[in-house]
Amino acid sequence: MVTENINFETTDTKLEETPVMIDVLLKIIIFKKIIIYIFFITKFQIN
Repeated sequence: MVTENINFETTDTKLEETPVMIDVLLKIIIFKKIIIYIFFITKFQIN
């Protein structure tokens, strides 16, 4: 019983951690795209 509980807890935390990592990666990708987009807009406006 005890070992089953421990296994369940570890898999539970792993399941909780991976979406957080995916979320962080998605935010970083979106942030970079926004920066590139803003950079191009300002570049074309100046020219």
